[in-house]
Amino acid sequence: MTLRQIAYLLAVADHGSFTEAARRMHVSQPSLSQQIRSLEAELGGRLLDRPPRPVRLTAAGRAFVTEGRPALTAVRRAADAARTTLEHGAGELRVATVRSLAVSQLPGAIRRWQGSHPGVTVHLNEYAHRDIVGRSVLEGTSELGIAPRPPEWRGVVQRLGWDQFVVVLPHLDPALVATQVPLRSLAGRDWVLFEPGHGLAGIANWAFARAGFEPNGVAYTAQVEAATRLAVAGVGPALVPVKTVPAEFADSVRPLDPPVVWEISAFAAADSWSAQGAELLEVLRGADWEHRRPTGSIQVKLEQA
Repeated sequence: MTLRQIAYLLAVADHGSFTEAARRMHVSQPSLSQQIRSLEAELGGRLLDRPPRPVRLTAAGRAFVTEGRPALTAVRRAADAARTTLEHGAGELRVATVRSLAVSQLPGAIRRWQGSHPGVTVHLNEYAHRDIVGRSVLEGTSELGIAPRPPEWRGVVQRLGWDQFVVVLPHLDPALVATQVPLRSLAGRDWVLFEPGHGLAGIANWAFARAGFEPNGVAYTAQVEAATRLAVAGVGPALVPVKTVPAEFADSVRPLDPPVVWEISAFAAADSWSAQGAELLEVLRGADWEHRRPTGSIQVKLEQA
C-alpha cells in the first residue's frame, strides 16, 4: 500500500468520478484506476462500486476513507518532523507556488521570514499552473501552497489578497494616453500570449472571451518577464499580473477597465498549519497584496480558466 494509492482513492471519493479524480491529480485515468485496483487486491475486496456514474464507496471503502484521510495527513506531518530532525534542528520548509508569484510578492516575504529563521532552508517549488501547486501539496512534495485556491480544497486555507492583470503596451503606443484601457479596445492587435497549458494563459483566455474576442497571438512565452519585455519592444500588448512588472517599465503599463482580478490564498493539506508554516503565513499577510477587491472589478471564474 502506498501514499499515492490512498491519495487517489480519496480523490475518487471526493469527486465521485475516476475522470475528475485523475484530472485533479494530474495523472491519466488508466493509471489512477490501476493503482486503486492494486489497493483493492491487496486489501482483498472492493472499495468502490463502479456503475456508469457516479462512483460510490462500498462499506469497506467508507471505512477506509474515514481512517485513511487523517492517516495520510499524519504521515505527511511525520515526514516533516523527520526532515527537521535529520537537519539537526535546522529544518526546512517546502513551498509550492506559481511562477508569477515566485518573482513578485514571495521573494521579499521569504527574506523577511528567514531573518527570524536563519537555520531553516526554504525550498521554493515553482509551477506553471495553479493545479500543479495543489497536486504538489496533496502529494506531500510541498507543505504549503501559495496560489489561487484549488476548488473544493479540504485542508486549511488562508486568503492573502487579490491579483490582477495589467496590459503592457509597446513604447509610445497610442493607447498609453488613457489612464485605463478597455480590453475590448485592443481586439484588433497582435498579441504576446502565454504558452497553452500555462496557468496565466487560461486566465487571459477567460478575460479575452469575456471581452468578446479571440486574440491573434504572434509570440508565445512561458515567462512573465519575457512577455513584458516582448510587449515593450513592440511585438504586441501582453496581459501580465500587476506585481510582476519591473519598475523600469511602469510607463508602458496601464490598468484594465474594468480590472480583471483573482484571489490568492495559502493552503495546506493538513487541518492546521505547522509551526513554520504559520509563521511564514503571518509574514505573507503583510506582503504587498491588494487586500481589498478593486472597485468595479471582474473576478475570474477559475473553474472556467
